[in-house]
Amino acid sequence: MENLTKKYLNTIDITSIEVLYKKLYLLLDKYKIKNDDIYEYAIIHKNFHILNSLEKKKLEQFLEEYYPQILGINGNLEDELSSSSFFITDNKIFLEYKNYSIKELSNLILNHNKNVVKSSPNQYLLEKEKLIDWYAYNTPVSSDTTITPLTGTALEQGIKTAKVIYTEWIIASAYLLKEFNIWKKAKYYSENKNSEFSSIEFKQAYYYIILRQFEFNKTIDKLDQKDVYIRDFFVNDIIYRELCEDILYILLNLLLVDKIIGNKALENSLDNNNKFFEILKDIIEDHYSQNREGYECLKNLRWYTCNNYLSAYEIKTYFKNIQK
Repeated sequence: MENLTKKYLNTIDITSIEVLYKKLYLLLDKYKIKNDDIYEYAIIHKNFHILNSLEKKKLEQFLEEYYPQILGINGNLEDELSSSSFFITDNKIFLEYKNYSIKELSNLILNHNKNVVKSSPNQYLLEKEKLIDWYAYNTPVSSDTTITPLTGTALEQGIKTAKVIYTEWIIASAYLLKEFNIWKKAKYYSENKNSEFSSIEFKQAYYYIILRQFEFNKTIDKLDQKDVYIRDFFVNDIIYRELCEDILYILLNLLLVDKIIGNKALENSLDNNNKFFEILKDIIEDHYSQNREGYECLKNLRWYTCNNYLSAYEIKTYFKNIQK
């Protein structure tokens, strides 16, 4: 891990990821997690019965649509993925209606970035701080106990009562565990590309996340925006930073969700909003105290993005929009 930190992330200490891995695996072992099963044995099992049939159906549909069935496949990579909207092979990546070879797309991004003005680490410090705070919109904090991992997603309920927030945390446990099962494999593959133990399943997870990043960041559209820095997610240090941030977020919130779901004091306060959120605040504060290094690492990884992957124009523009 130390060598990877030095190679990909300069001085950022990411050892807290391994610490959190161990904590989570101990937890999952307690619940007898088997393979990628997220319903029968997951943390959610403690209170899955609380969800009504409509909420269960919405969750299942969301997971089915949002995550292609790319794991645990025995067939050919191209055949398996061609049936979904996410289609990638070793040689071609298909984004919306355009397609490029990996080399072609990387060259386009490289040439685009040559004329983009980036900020130095000592510039726009206030703007970057505000941008990081905004970027953490779905990172639960004790100062706003209505924030859950579902904030800003299609699964957000939109009502800030005790019962609804508790339900969101139940749903989030399945959502996060589904992500964990993909991201852990992608991260392993990025660290062991040439290993004989890197199976096709891990490779698929890795390429799935690369493609998701290209689509989420609207890479093709940005090729026409001269002041915007574009990340080439085929560059391993760039995708590795993304993987580290995402896996940290997932690990921290899976550990937090276990403290929330099944907490008797919370369950007994579902009809008393004030009491519920007071208890939840204490739980979140205690969780942050126990996992301080993980949250510091998460923020440092976000600072790394601001310092290395955003143009001066983007930082100023985003900051201006946040202030509105």
